[in-house]
Amino acid sequence: MIYSDETQRVLRDKRFIKETEIAMTSGDLILAEDVITKERRILDSAIVQPHLKTNNIVESNNKTQLLKG
Repeated sequence: MIYSDETQRVLRDKRFIKETEIAMTSGDLILAEDVITKERRILDSAIVQPHLKTNNIVESNNKTQLLKG
């Protein structure tokens, strides 16, 4: 999962990632990938995690219905 633009800006401002990198997760790892060279490096999740903003998906508890079309 690639983090939102807002999160990318925060990580760049805090100098966790470079201007040419994006932050993403792969499994339980937080990675920085250089979009030009495709080189990846692992970020220290203990330091970076408090600055990450994720949108969690919440499952609805409403009764489900079959949609007919």
